[in-house]
Amino acid sequence: MDKKIIKSESGLTLVEVMVALLIFSFFIVAFVITNGANLTYSKNFKDELKLRDLAVGVINETIINPPELTEGLVLSPETKKFENEKDYSYTITWKKFELPDYTKMMGEENSDDPRQAFQKKVFEQVKENMEKMVWQLAVEVKSENTNMTYRLATWVYNEKAKVTLTGF
Repeated sequence: MDKKIIKSESGLTLVEVMVALLIFSFFIVAFVITNGANLTYSKNFKDELKLRDLAVGVINETIINPPELTEGLVLSPETKKFENEKDYSYTITWKKFELPDYTKMMGEENSDDPRQAFQKKVFEQVKENMEKMVWQLAVEVKSENTNMTYRLATWVYNEKAKVTLTGF
């Protein structure tokens, strides 16, 4: 009787193990990099939300209790620290609303058309009144720890401004 030798081929070859390790290492590297980036973005987002909340609070407080809107406000920005948040500071900047010159917008300086003269007069009245009534308030909040900043701006209505219409 012939004995046949049964050769059993079970297990993985060295090449198969190396390919499996290579694929697994790519997965692990991608996972670690993505997870690290997510943690960084999450921390930055948390800081940005804190800065935004502080800026919104300053703007709301300023709108509720506005200063007297005079030319002196636009001279220099005002920087302050928060009472409850020692690691944060904010800068308030005021700007007057400005409309461009009518003749530069229309492109015609000397026109004999009476309609255009009337339009120019109306525009000048609107410009004068808007520049008295509307101001821009910009708040920039800065974190002293991370040097991150967040800037937020809005328009503020000057309730004490008097609207004048003359020459009609």
